[in-house]
Amino acid sequence: MIDALEGHHLWAESYDRDFKDIFDLQDELTMKIVIALQIKLTEGEQARISPQQFKNINSFNKVLQAKSLRNELSKKSIIRLGQLAQEIVDAEPESSVGYRYLGQSHYSLARRGISYRENVKKAFKFAQKAISIDEHDGFSHSLLGYVYLLMKEHEKAIASGKRSVELQPNGAEAHFTGSTLGYAGRFDEALVYLKQAIRLNPFPAFYYYYPLGLCYMFKGRLGDALIEFKRYVQRAPNISVGHVSLAINYIYLGRNEEARASAAKALELQPNLSVSHVRKISQYKNPAHTQYIIDAMRKAGFPE
Repeated sequence: MIDALEGHHLWAESYDRDFKDIFDLQDELTMKIVIALQIKLTEGEQARISPQQFKNINSFNKVLQAKSLRNELSKKSIIRLGQLAQEIVDAEPESSVGYRYLGQSHYSLARRGISYRENVKKAFKFAQKAISIDEHDGFSHSLLGYVYLLMKEHEKAIASGKRSVELQPNGAEAHFTGSTLGYAGRFDEALVYLKQAIRLNPFPAFYYYYPLGLCYMFKGRLGDALIEFKRYVQRAPNISVGHVSLAINYIYLGRNEEARASAAKALELQPNLSVSHVRKISQYKNPAHTQYIIDAMRKAGFPE
């Protein structure tokens, strides 16, 4: 595998097998190429998934599909993520990965306010199940941290995030779990982890910029917050969260017309969005931080 622009090798391997093993070799080669692409070209060390975790190439392909869907966050993609996760569990019940993605799907549904308590409960159960299978799965500890946030158990959320970093010291996703510190009001500490996450992943997913913007906003650095929220929207223009964040930030910048435009776009994308919905799913430890969000939403024109 050669970089066409630079001319240097990205990946190479030689194989010496009996011809009767050609189909096994095909599966092995496919897995190794995909992993090499992830490590070299996209998400770095945290993208490494060992093919030895899975019985066959179909399970591995489903994991890659689930990984992609996890980053979309639309209701349709979340439902499909849950379906794929169940298929992975059915095929690979001894692997933590399927249970982790099941937990992720229920967590994402809860974040959208869909059957909130039920999905929080299921997300917690599947995150714990994944960890019981593989205590060293840093991704599962990250997920558990996010679920603890929904449960308003901030210290447990922070502890899970730190455990994820211990297990994956070079993992961007692990460091991104530092966002839990922000929801606990420890904005400076959260910024350290979030900036390191971006350094570790030169092509971060859109959602990296959301907690970064929130930390800046609550520190009163509204200009810096605006930059991060705009980055979020540029990368994910069809997800309402970015537009809500812009609306709130614009209110505190005194740019009310732009705030109302951002609010209108958010409601276009998520018609059931309301002040009461955001209050219900708020993860802030300090009620004053939730109120800060609510006050701006009202001024921007969000319904009660």
